Amino acid sequence: MMEIQKIRLDSISEPSVKLRPVSQAIVNDLAKSIASSGILQPVMVKPEKDGYQLVFGLHRVLACRSLGWAEIPAVVKEMSSEEVLLLRIVENIQRNTSMNVLEEGKAYKGLMQRGWTVSQVSKAIGKSDSYVLDRVRVVDKLRPDIAKEAATNSHLTASHAIRIAYISNQDEQLELANLVKSEKVSVRELERIIALYRSRREHHLGLPELIRRFKTFNLERWSEGIFPGPDGRVAVLRSETFNIMADALGERAHPAGTACGRSTLKQMSLGNRKDRSKKSRVLSLEKRIREFNIRSGWGILTLLGGAVELRNSVLNNLEFVRGYVEGLLSLNLKMVACSETRVVFRVVRRRVYSEDDGQSIYSM
Repeated sequence: MMEIQKIRLDSISEPSVKLRPVSQAIVNDLAKSIASSGILQPVMVKPEKDGYQLVFGLHRVLACRSLGWAEIPAVVKEMSSEEVLLLRIVENIQRNTSMNVLEEGKAYKGLMQRGWTVSQVSKAIGKSDSYVLDRVRVVDKLRPDIAKEAATNSHLTASHAIRIAYISNQDEQLELANLVKSEKVSVRELERIIALYRSRREHHLGLPELIRRFKTFNLERWSEGIFPGPDGRVAVLRSETFNIMADALGERAHPAGTACGRSTLKQMSLGNRKDRSKKSRVLSLEKRIREFNIRSGWGILTLLGGAVELRNSVLNNLEFVRGYVEGLLSLNLKMVACSETRVVFRVVRRRVYSEDDGQSIYSM
């Protein structure tokens, strides 16, 4: 059992490499707690010629200094510099605290340069090989300014930085980092953008185009059932994200599609009018289809006598598609043919909407 000693605070040197930034708020909260209840967990130090090197417990040391304490309870242990580094990493992992991904990666890389294998490092800290390699990749591949910002920016996290490091072009890394900060992109959304960019199917679009499409479709509009942009155009959306959402609707896919189609029609009808309180104009079916084909990016609609054809659709959920086209064209439709490249709906009867309650009724 390790013995706990009281050592002078002025004899403890802070670590030169900080695995996580010092939080003054945490220091203040700790100081209040220590003042009332004392230190419940001692810090750990390594003896040196002129004093002690702190292994872990920096916030506790700073809190005690702020209280004017002269001494602090500590576990004194002889250990190598490698053991110090590993203990500091493991202590942060066990406390589930977010570490500076750049400094953490440098620590793993330093161990590997001393002869450690990836498996030895991962086993020592209780993590997978990929966990270690991801953080070393941040050191080797990621723009330093992005890696540093990931330690302080609340929207650009370590997880974002690890994903961005998979992109080899550093100018494109910066574009992705700016997108994350400006649009508050989640890690899952960032993964989808990168996966699309790296896939053979979408690589021809280029990263700028994928980012433009991402910005055009605002996920917050999903809850409102509105997909067109504020200028009246139909939004170009991220098809993979949208299809996942539409499939999750289950039986509600058709009514949700109808609501979205009606919202698109309303935005089209209002156009760019500044006064949205005025009554919207009536658009012909041909005008609606033309606007859809020009602006949506969802596919190509065509009127075929008593039928409607949708070709090259990016939407997979046929019930949502049927509802959307019904809402957009104010028609009641029945699907009669479907293939990989086209869907054909037969017009059953014209759909009429009540302006008072917003419910759909069918004319006889």
